[in-house]
Amino acid sequence: MATADQKQDVEMIEESTFQKPAETATSNVDPVAQKSLLRKLDFRMMPVFFVMYFLNHWDRNGLPQAKLNGITTHLDLKGTEYNTCISILYVGYLIAGIPSNMILTRVRPSIYLGVCMCGWAIVSGCTALSNNYIHLLMLRFLLGWFEAPFYPGAIYMLSRFYTKREVATRLAILYCGQLSSSAFSGLITAGIFASIDGRYGIHGWQWLFIIEGAATFGFALIAIFLLPDTPGKTSWMTPEENACSVLRMQEDSVNQLQHETPMQGFVSAIKDYKVWLFMLMQNMHFSAMSFNQFFPTLVKTLGYNNTITLVLTSPPYIFSALFSLALARSSGYFNDRTWHIVGGNLFAVVGFVLACATTGLAPRYAACFLFAAGSYSTGSIILGWASANVADSHEKKAVTLAMVNFSAVAANVYTAYLWPDSDSPRFIIGLGSSVGFSFVCLLIAIVAWCLFRRSNSKRLREASDDNVKLYAI
Repeated sequence: MATADQKQDVEMIEESTFQKPAETATSNVDPVAQKSLLRKLDFRMMPVFFVMYFLNHWDRNGLPQAKLNGITTHLDLKGTEYNTCISILYVGYLIAGIPSNMILTRVRPSIYLGVCMCGWAIVSGCTALSNNYIHLLMLRFLLGWFEAPFYPGAIYMLSRFYTKREVATRLAILYCGQLSSSAFSGLITAGIFASIDGRYGIHGWQWLFIIEGAATFGFALIAIFLLPDTPGKTSWMTPEENACSVLRMQEDSVNQLQHETPMQGFVSAIKDYKVWLFMLMQNMHFSAMSFNQFFPTLVKTLGYNNTITLVLTSPPYIFSALFSLALARSSGYFNDRTWHIVGGNLFAVVGFVLACATTGLAPRYAACFLFAAGSYSTGSIILGWASANVADSHEKKAVTLAMVNFSAVAANVYTAYLWPDSDSPRFIIGLGSSVGFSFVCLLIAIVAWCLFRRSNSKRLREASDDNVKLYAI
């Protein structure tokens, strides 16, 4: 039988999920150790992941930037061959992503992720040696293969160290690594093309890949020594901090953590409807972000030369980073995911519709700010939501986050063909599709809200004590 207080809690869930709830359970976590732990994580782990994601995305997006320097002409790419080279990266990504996170639960993450980073750095540098379509295609596939462990691995690592109310903001900071890369890599690339294009007989796009590979390899060696491993087993934490990192995550878990093998975690994940719900939501989210691979080309429709075009790609991404941090911060403060995801996607829809409606300079560039900010801002909240609500075991959580990322990456395979050059300058196919993707994403978030709210009401009614763990909504 539920107590009167528990019935009141049910009513509160039904009335509002937008209030900042009070803590109801007594915590055994040492507040001094927790403060020290969070400070170390925020100032040691987060900067490393930020830079890793910056370089990860810079290496991956080198090809769209290289297109502005004539790589398609130099390698004699015809028809959809360029689009296929964009798409094939994600095939390698899809093949390696889930197995990689299963491996991650059984090895030292600091070494594993660092070595994988060395691998994609070497492949990125070797792209400068491409001299035909086949060479470029093979190297792009290998780049996806070596890059695949990083993002789902980083998400899993953050979910191991941060609670469900902390993780969305940290994931947004991680996301800002990608956004910063999108913003500033264009400026870096513009400088490379303007200053050393043709030096020593090497094209600007070749210099771009050489510099990307060298920078990435150098930081990979640093990351190996700075990244943590797992809660309770990190060498640069004190015994009190290690103990705190374990206890606070146990208290934060929705369910009692089980011990499973990686394969048991995989089977458990594929049987859980919540995993498929988050996969579909993230797939729609990433489908709406397909403009990212073609953003320099999209901005070029404003009518400026290559250097100015690359410079103009930066401000929308800077705005997106700030907007994403603000939305994630608000999500954590109000302990809400659903309506922040709905709001972000509505913001994106307005931008996409405006971009479809006009090719005028001012309104179309303003639209770039709107759809970029709205699209990017919800990704970290979706991942944090999945991390919080699917936590039966570390193995299941690792597979779940890899599967959600798998669905996201899968979107990049088919959306690469929604932005053909023949559709320039309006790009109605890509922009119109993105409107639909964003709208479906917000609808799925509302469906998830209804399902989790109903499950929470049931848990409260059936609870035998006051210590009730509820799904995040």
